Amino acid sequence: RDVTGVQTCALPISPGYAIKTVSKISLPNNITEMTLVRCPKDKVVLSGGAYIASASVRTGINASYPRNNRTWVVTAGNFSGAATTFNVYAVCARQPAGYVQLESSPAGNPPGQQTSAAMDCGTGDVLLGGGVITSTASPSIVLTSSYPGTSASWMAAVSNFSEAGDAFGVVAICAQPL
Repeated sequence: RDVTGVQTCALPISPGYAIKTVSKISLPNNITEMTLVRCPKDKVVLSGGAYIASASVRTGINASYPRNNRTWVVTAGNFSGAATTFNVYAVCARQPAGYVQLESSPAGNPPGQQTSAAMDCGTGDVLLGGGVITSTASPSIVLTSSYPGTSASWMAAVSNFSEAGDAFGVVAICAQPL
């Protein structure tokens, strides 16, 4: 740890990383939309995310995760009463040594609950990024947090406002340290 309390580690990222973006994706009212961003052929996805251009609490991200080594996927929903847009991002770089995407077993998410889960990298590996895969693209299933819990663990929480149970998986993108 450094003096500010921020945890630091040596990440195995080579120069030349890129942030790929798909911008201003139309998100009409009462629609859930899936969009993906692909990294260039010589790079793998390290992480990703999304931004919705609406302040309404009735818009949200349902899922944000790597589909494969080169693709980041985001599912966004809009039930605000007005059309909006969203952006999807992928952080891409040359494949580091020991690169792997690990997905947790499905975490049950009962109706009316918010459930947290995590996925850890293997012993000695470092975390590069992570995401969340939900089993339902619904306005009632909302990704409420997705973040690095430690230098080797990705954390997530998903709220289930529906009357039915649901499940989600947490993805950790890991590699060997330098």
